[in-house]
Amino acid sequence: PSTSCNCLTAHINDYDEILTDTEDPALRDLKCNFFPKRQITASSEAKVCFPAVLPDILLFTSGSSGDSKQICKHVSTMLQEGYMLKDFLLERFPDLIKPAICIAASVTARHLYGLTFSIFLPLVCKMRIYPQRIRYTEELLPLKDPLIFISSPAFLKRLDRSFKSPHLLLTFCAGGVLDDENADDYIAWSKSQLLDIYGSTETGVIAYKIKNSRKRGWTAFYGMKLKPSQLNFTLSSPLLDDDFTVSDRITLLKDGSFILEGRSDDIVKIEEKRISLNKIKLCLLKLPGIKDAECLPYVHQKRTFIAALVVLEPDEYQLFQTNHTKMIIKWRNSLLGSLME
Repeated sequence: PSTSCNCLTAHINDYDEILTDTEDPALRDLKCNFFPKRQITASSEAKVCFPAVLPDILLFTSGSSGDSKQICKHVSTMLQEGYMLKDFLLERFPDLIKPAICIAASVTARHLYGLTFSIFLPLVCKMRIYPQRIRYTEELLPLKDPLIFISSPAFLKRLDRSFKSPHLLLTFCAGGVLDDENADDYIAWSKSQLLDIYGSTETGVIAYKIKNSRKRGWTAFYGMKLKPSQLNFTLSSPLLDDDFTVSDRITLLKDGSFILEGRSDDIVKIEEKRISLNKIKLCLLKLPGIKDAECLPYVHQKRTFIAALVVLEPDEYQLFQTNHTKMIIKWRNSLLGSLME
């Protein structure tokens, strides 16, 4: 960050604004000194223009395999996705496309969901962006402007509802499952609409669901075509050059919406993080004394954990009987090292 600050200071006249997710005080002071808060006066119909040649945006995801892979996004595709969401808002929530409304986020723009909704959506809608990432309820409360909030199930579940809600107009939620009880509590607290977003780094947005509505299924965004099979479904999207096979199983409903039936592989999501059960199993089988293992998710007191069932060699079983706590700690420490590789 200090090197970045020195570089920006040396070339400050080349920039109209800087946008950063860092907490570095030097960069924060630089923004305040050189880029004071400005009123947006551009016409809402004006198109966002970029130079003809732009670098691609590189993102990383574990995708369906559980292994990290690089996804390349063109700026033109990101803008197209932003305009798609703008058209959606104009149709469903036309009063929300106003320069006076600010978009704030508890998710980072280093992931596609945050990048799309907290950067490109306000960019094409000519709306203001709150520059700091919201990490705690207390950081959300002082905001006085009417807000569209970009968040996740983990944040909304832990939000302290003993405080008075700020002026929230609409909340987007993605990255995992927000159960109905927590969704209802949040809607009652915020007095705003809550929308689930379904998509992936590879595909971009696919569908949405309005929480606290009578509709069971997900509604695909305009232009999306889904073709289910026994193990997954094929997506045709205006954001993709070719059809893409998604490792989720779906059931189409008569009204055109669909229900997610779970994944066709061993990937599970916990706190918006993809976890491969098979990778954990393989790491367990590498440990001395374990001859077989299986892993599965389970829920305890509204939190999801990974449980492992192991079959031990006779000598290892005797050690486990003698001091099972010590053995479990040893396995956990070994797994920590293996899974971080």
